Amino acid sequence: MIYTVLRQFVRLLLFGFFRRMYWRQKQSLPKNGPLLIIVNHSTAFTEMLILGAFLPRSIYYWARASVFTNPWARWFYRQIHILPIMRAEEGLRKLDQNASTMQQSQAYLKEGLAVVIAPEGNCVMEKRLRHFRTGTARLALSTLEQLPAGQDLQVLPIGVNFSHHKNWRAEVKISIGERFSVRDFDEDYQKDPQRGAKLLTYAMREALAKEVIWIEREEDEELAEYLYSFARQGQGQATGFLQADAGALGEDQRLTEQLNALEEEKKAQHLAACRDYFGTLAEHKLPLAIFQPNPISPVLFILFLPLYLAGWLLSWPLFTAIRALRAHFIRSPKSQHFWGPMAMAFALICWLPYSLIWSILGLIYFGGLGLLLPVLVLCLSLFYVRMRDAALLFLAKLRWMKLGASQKESLQERGKSLLQALRQDFDL
Repeated sequence: MIYTVLRQFVRLLLFGFFRRMYWRQKQSLPKNGPLLIIVNHSTAFTEMLILGAFLPRSIYYWARASVFTNPWARWFYRQIHILPIMRAEEGLRKLDQNASTMQQSQAYLKEGLAVVIAPEGNCVMEKRLRHFRTGTARLALSTLEQLPAGQDLQVLPIGVNFSHHKNWRAEVKISIGERFSVRDFDEDYQKDPQRGAKLLTYAMREALAKEVIWIEREEDEELAEYLYSFARQGQGQATGFLQADAGALGEDQRLTEQLNALEEEKKAQHLAACRDYFGTLAEHKLPLAIFQPNPISPVLFILFLPLYLAGWLLSWPLFTAIRALRAHFIRSPKSQHFWGPMAMAFALICWLPYSLIWSILGLIYFGGLGLLLPVLVLCLSLFYVRMRDAALLFLAKLRWMKLGASQKESLQERGKSLLQALRQDFDL
C-alpha cells in the first residue's frame, strides 16, 4: 500500500526534477516470473527511484545499511521494498549481516518477483562502468539452484544515463536492454563455482555496457559534454516529459565511441575551440539553444506569464527550504552523488508542512473548498517548473536582441565554423 502510494509521489517529483525522460526499450519487460534487473550506479539512488516509479512491475532493491538507523526507518524502508546491504568500508564483521539480505532476495526471486541490483557496488558520478563485483552473479546462480526444474531466472540490463548528474532540470535517457538466461551459465557453475560466477559477471557487464554512455578517459568528459550539447540542438525541442527514444541515446553513444577513438592532438584542438566559443556565450549569458526557435510563441508566453509568476512566487518558500537543507546535509564533495535524490526527498519532506499551511489558510478563508488550495499551489508550482526553461530562453533571446549586429554575426559565424570543424571527426 505505502509502496503504491509513494510511487505516485515519486513520479510527480521526477516530473518536477527532470526536464525530459527518454525511454529506449529493446525488449518487452516480462510481466511475471523471477527477474534480476542490473543497473549502473552513478548516483546514490536516483536510478532506483526512476525504475521504481515507472517500470510496470514492483521491484525490490538494495540500499546501504547505514540508512536503517532505527526501528521506524527499518519498517518504512521494508514497506517501500528496500533491503539493507553492508559495504566493505563499513567493516568486514558487518558484512556477515548481508546473509539475511541475500536470503530475502532469493526468496523474492523464487516467488517470481523482480529484484534490482547495481553490480558496481559503490556509486561515482561518471559516464562509464566500473568493476563489477561477483556477488550479483553468485546470488543469481545460487537462486537458480533453488528454482523448480525447468523454471528460469532471467537477467535484464537497464542503463540510466543522466545528461548532468547534479543539475536540476537535466535530461535522463533510460535504455532497457535484452534479457538473457542465468541457466546458460549453470553448467560452468556446477563444474567450478568461481569460474561460473566470473563468466556470468562478465556477461552482465557486457550486456549493461550496451545500454550506457561510456567515456573511457575522465579527461575527455568536458569535450564529450560539448558534443552532447550540439547533439541535443540537432535532436530538436521535445515538449513532453516522457519520450520514446527515437535515437537520442544511440547518437550520444556513437559520439562517445568516436571521441574514445580520436587522436589526443585532435581532442585538444576541439576542446580548446569549444572552451573559447562556449566561454564567449557564457560572457553574454547566452545558452547554445539561443539559435533554436522558442518552444512556445512569445504571444503564448505573455498570456501564461501571470500563471508562471504565481507559480514562482508560491514555490519560492519551498525551493528556499530545499536549498537550505541541501546545504546543511550535503557539504562534502564526496557526497555530491546524493544531491539529486536528496533534493527530491527534501522536496517531499518540505511539501507536507507547506501543504498543511495552505490547507489551514484555505479552510479559514474558503471553508471546505479551501482544502483544494494545496492542489492549486502544487499545479501552479509545477507549471512554473515546466515553463522555466522556456522563460529562461525567452530572456536569453532578449539579451541576444540587445547585442550589436557585428557581435551577433561573429557569434553565428564562430558557431558555424566550430560545428564544421567538429563534423570532420564526429557525426553531428
